[in-house]
This record gives sequence, C-alpha cells and structure tokens, in this order.
Amino acid sequence: MPSTDEAKQLAMPKNRPLLPVFGAARDASGRPLAVVEVLLPADRHELKDAYPIA
Repeated sequence: MPSTDEAKQLAMPKNRPLLPVFGAARDASGRPLAVVEVLLPADRHELKDAYPIA
C-alpha cells in the first residue's frame, strides 16, 4: 500500500495497492550497470511478461 507521500505524488487513494517493478541492466559480462524500482498504481496497469525459448 502506498505511503501518504506516494499516494499524493501518484494522485491515488491510500487504500489502493502499488505494483512494485524491479529491473536491472547488465553488460555482456553480467556486471550490473543500473538497477531501478518503479511503483505503479496497480489498478491502472497490466503487467505482461514474455520469455523467449532458446
């Protein structure tokens, strides 16, 4: 659930859940270059994943 500040910044009620999404970009050797966390209002987003089969 969002904090008071998060709810205010996202213009959403405090009783609606957030969807945290974590991501990491790595170089060819696997060393992390960037890590991000994005908080999305869960009732406004749909998350779809695709994993290629090699």
